Amino acid sequence: MSEFFIIRYADRTWSVRTEVPLLGAWVDWAEPFAELSLPEDRPADIVIVRRELEPAPPGARQVVLHGELPGLAWEEDGCLHVRGLESDAGYMWTREERREGGGLLTLAYGPAMPDHEAALDAFRVVRGLVCADSEFTGRSRAHMSVVAREGRAVAFVGDKGAGKTSFALSILRADPSVAFLANDKAQVEPVGTSLRVHGLPLAAAVSIDSIPDVPEITLNSYSRIIENKVYLWPLQLASILSRQCVPSALLDLVCFCELDLRAASVIVGPIEPDEIADLISGPVSQYTDRINPDWLIRHVYGTVPRRPPDALTHARWVRLQGNPWTPSWPVVFNSLLVGRSSAC
Repeated sequence: MSEFFIIRYADRTWSVRTEVPLLGAWVDWAEPFAELSLPEDRPADIVIVRRELEPAPPGARQVVLHGELPGLAWEEDGCLHVRGLESDAGYMWTREERREGGGLLTLAYGPAMPDHEAALDAFRVVRGLVCADSEFTGRSRAHMSVVAREGRAVAFVGDKGAGKTSFALSILRADPSVAFLANDKAQVEPVGTSLRVHGLPLAAAVSIDSIPDVPEITLNSYSRIIENKVYLWPLQLASILSRQCVPSALLDLVCFCELDLRAASVIVGPIEPDEIADLISGPVSQYTDRINPDWLIRHVYGTVPRRPPDALTHARWVRLQGNPWTPSWPVVFNSLLVGRSSAC
């Protein structure tokens, strides 16, 4: 039995017809950032099918697929064909002028791939395509974790290991009025004289080392653990912490994090304009995702306008130094949102 639905993201819509049962899972993974709804009267842009996969022809070139998996690619009748070498999956992209009522993107899964694995693989491919498409609407990628309170976003930035997730997760757990918006990756968009931060339908990665500080997160045989991090979908994390999950908010504050778990408090300090510029061109713009289907995006779009989020230079910035798992952090956070500098 097939499913047919619409994905709406960044004012763009994509229609999907699938033979793999996945709508229920995709709703849990994508919302509230992307909206899935009943279809309009239109042909499917994306088709997901079950069928035996043929081997790649001689002369097919090697490619690196999402998840850094090996694959083979070739052109045939104006279409890009790709076959996974370590998965029972195949992909085909058809140019609009050769579509003839069929899908632009066809994802095929052989009998060796279980439904849940096919649903997750298809979600990763479609998510990457949809998010890349949104970057043509004026959005910019940003490497940050974000929470929101009363429609105002607070972003946490810094190098790897700087504590972006720890500062965000700690205040999310401590303050019932704080909502989850993004973990590690987001998009920013100028709106008049303000900036809007948009979350992405990406799983939140929480370090296993942080689990003792967040006892609500329990690990079991179903937990998805990769490289000492447990991955939770945004709605799943928000539900565990009994918090809301919001798709976007106007940016109120950017916090440059300097985590020190030996500290007994969190201290707020200033950041010089030159340092802000270096952060924007450096850690904030260093946005990588090995799960992203870059092989497909390069073929479809050539180059995506990956603009550094320069508009962040006009935001309010502070430096955070210390340990967010101490009682001082909620006090500091509250004072920052009411516009008072604080050191506790």
